[in-house]
Amino acid sequence: MQIDSITIPTSELTYGCLTAGDSGPLALCLHGFPDTAHGWRYLLPALADAGYRAVAPFMRGYAPTSMRPLPLIVGDELSPQQSHQLRRWRRR
Repeated sequence: MQIDSITIPTSELTYGCLTAGDSGPLALCLHGFPDTAHGWRYLLPALADAGYRAVAPFMRGYAPTSMRPLPLIVGDELSPQQSHQLRRWRRR
């Protein structure tokens, strides 16, 4: 399974993401310090093969994701999931 790179613009940031799979439930893989989205490179294809749309965003402060002011960090992990681009991939 191939891993693709996409950007997801939200109202606060533009996220760089690694993705695998074209359809299915969303599997959002979040990294912490000091890791990056590349840490999920082996799991993304496995999730896609299992029927998920796997997305690993580069969190705020990690290129290529843009930055925003520090007081507004609480919703960072929710922003990609709430993006219209990701909602259209989610099967209901």
